[in-house]
Amino acid sequence: MEKGAELSPAGSLIKSRRSWQEGLGPNGISFASFGRMTLVELIVYLVIAGICGAIARAIAGGTGGGFILSVLLGFLGALLGTWIARLVHLPVLLMVDVGGHPFPIVWSILGGIVLVAIAHALTRRTYVNRYVP
Repeated sequence: MEKGAELSPAGSLIKSRRSWQEGLGPNGISFASFGRMTLVELIVYLVIAGICGAIARAIAGGTGGGFILSVLLGFLGALLGTWIARLVHLPVLLMVDVGGHPFPIVWSILGGIVLVAIAHALTRRTYVNRYVP
């Protein structure tokens, strides 16, 4: 390396910005390889999210809504659960890796429970067959 050719912090910032623009991540690995998921991996990922959402709904007393609602609850629960875990500095307890894409099982269930509890708190109970004289 030539004298004066060392990178300053600003130079490393410019270098990292260029690598982001070129689509390269850390160590020069392409970001496109991180985002690829086969159809089978996607189906397995959706099934895992659906099971986690169904468990969260069963624990927190969620209402009907089918498997699609469970999948949505599983994904949103995973986002909320990992966010809360990072705030409190808790470790990852159970992580399933599907084709290089991690899915936090425990945090998905706990986040789903929190979401169902919030939904119950915000919605008003309706009584369909209530007799009012």
